[in-house]
Amino acid sequence: MSTKVKKFFLIMLVLLVSVTMAVGCGGDGGAVVDDPENGEGEAPAPEAASMELHLNHFMSAMHPLHTNVLEPFAADVLEATEGRINIIIHPGNALAAPGDTYDAVVSGVVDMGFVLPAYTAGRFPMAQILEYPFLFSSALQANLTAAEMTPMLREHEFTDTM
Repeated sequence: MSTKVKKFFLIMLVLLVSVTMAVGCGGDGGAVVDDPENGEGEAPAPEAASMELHLNHFMSAMHPLHTNVLEPFAADVLEATEGRINIIIHPGNALAAPGDTYDAVVSGVVDMGFVLPAYTAGRFPMAQILEYPFLFSSALQANLTAAEMTPMLREHEFTDTM
């Protein structure tokens, strides 16, 4: 794989930072609350409800980002939430086409989506800057730039999902 192609894929991985997620969780994680019925003043809160979240992306189930990033992420979330949040991954445009994934998240068709600005040309001009060829001298520079841009992107371009 050429250096330019590797750089392109690294920049796309950076955009994972701006993966569109619309996730809501209920419950208060087992906090102590007042219980006027038993007169003791405190009782454990009910367990948080379990939920399934559906994540759509355009890559095949064999793609390295699917197998090495998204699947481990889903497993980590399941473990960290003690089984309460299960992320079901739908590869290969199963729920929405690449250009429609962002809108599918906004409208609630899917809960989460892996989105690249290149699939919605002109819609996210600030994020699209990260895809310009020859703009960065290294993958590290591209990653640091993306990290610094994240607050601005949340404020100006991804306002309906973050």
